[in-house]
Amino acid sequence: MDLSSVLALMDLALAPGDAVVLETAESADAESVLDTLAGVLDPRA
Repeated sequence: MDLSSVLALMDLALAPGDAVVLETAESADAESVLDTLAGVLDPRA
C-alpha cells in the first residue's frame, strides 16, 4: 500500500495492538524511512 496519503493510512482502520509489517525498497535511506513510518504508527516508540 502506498502510504503517501494520510487517507490511505486512515483507511487501514488499525487498532491498538494490531501488527503491521513495514517494507521499503532497498536504498541508502531505507532504514530511516522505516524508522519514520514506525514513528507515525506508534508515536510512543
